[in-house]
Amino acid sequence: MLGHYLKIGKTEIDERLPVSLHQGERAVISLALKEGVDIVLVDERKARIVARLYDLKPRGTISILRQQYLDGRMNKVQLREMVFELIEKGYRIKEEILVAFLKDLEADKNRET
Repeated sequence: MLGHYLKIGKTEIDERLPVSLHQGERAVISLALKEGVDIVLVDERKARIVARLYDLKPRGTISILRQQYLDGRMNKVQLREMVFELIEKGYRIKEEILVAFLKDLEADKNRET
């Protein structure tokens, strides 16, 4: 099923990228630069900063899930449950970001469920 959405392969790591970044983040940014993609999925702060240095637009996991909600692909309850499930499985998010996200979600009266 994911084969319709993902293409798995190898890419050369751009040597300009800091070695302090995780190998996966370096690969994501390298591939985006190589393929001319402007949006990258990275959650770590350092990777987001480096992505911006190369004029890329970093998006995080929460941002992607929120967009699914806004597009009507999931409701508030599903979104909230998904975020807490990610946290239970080890996803790290700053408390203030999580609180702001949940407050914004609750304030959205356009979709009650």
